[in-house]
Amino acid sequence: MPKAHRKPKTAAKAKTQEKSVHSLLPWSCRQYPDRLAIEAYVMGSGEWETIVEVKPSAYVNTEEVGNFIVKAVNDYERHQKLIGELISALELCLECEGITWEAEQEASAILHRAKGT
Repeated sequence: MPKAHRKPKTAAKAKTQEKSVHSLLPWSCRQYPDRLAIEAYVMGSGEWETIVEVKPSAYVNTEEVGNFIVKAVNDYERHQKLIGELISALELCLECEGITWEAEQEASAILHRAKGT
């Protein structure tokens, strides 16, 4: 029986691992006289860099906006692993036999909320 055609083996290329800008260190705010800078450590440059600038206006409080953005990004990173573990645990519960209908419905609803669907 003939063997299936395979691609010839080539030298393995090193995979470059990209990390999100917010995954290493928490973002922070730095106030300047004319703007607020939201900064993050960027692995590629090895330095803290400005990611977002918030400029003041009549209806924008730069400090409140900056703190809101920084908190959202930092909270996301802090809770990302927990959310993933929650999703895995709920998926496992739904695969098991012997779970009550009520428990299955509740687990299913929580799983959809955690996945954002």
